[in-house]
Amino acid sequence: MKLLIAEDDNTTRLLLTQLAMQWGYDVVAVKDGAAAWDVMQ
Repeated sequence: MKLLIAEDDNTTRLLLTQLAMQWGYDVVAVKDGAAAWDVMQ
């Protein structure tokens, strides 16, 4: 299952990404909402 993480804080984004990957998610992590919209289009 894919998970999109949009977080502007680098440390938080990295931690969330690592945790989600440990839970088995295929993660796409971006730095803000605009980048998240670009990924979803």
